[in-house]
Amino acid sequence: MRIAVAGRFRRGKDTLADSVQELLGPSQVARLAFAGALKTELALMSYEYLRRRNKIPVECDPIEWHRRMREARDINGLGWQWLGEFMRQMFDEDYWTEHPAFKLFYQHAIDNNQHMLITDMRHHNEAV
Repeated sequence: MRIAVAGRFRRGKDTLADSVQELLGPSQVARLAFAGALKTELALMSYEYLRRRNKIPVECDPIEWHRRMREARDINGLGWQWLGEFMRQMFDEDYWTEHPAFKLFYQHAIDNNQHMLITDMRHHNEAV
């Protein structure tokens, strides 16, 4: 089963996803988000940019930097949404649905025979 939840920012999409996961069981439901691919891409871009300028602590590898960026609160919310829309407009409307990170999360859910719950669908083409 694939479910995509659509709605504006801060309207309870993740709260609904929490309820579905609780009802069906966390191991049965894979939560996917296009924002996961977006955050992965931003983390990798910023890591490379800062690494070239010797601004990344030596002990911080790309995986650690990625974890820190995914937890970042400073560009949360509308900042993420703006960046996502910018990338769609600059490159292609399918930029996020075809993004390698999203495809990896999607394939992982298929391989594990899980229901899929996409928590940030905003456009018709995102109904994968």
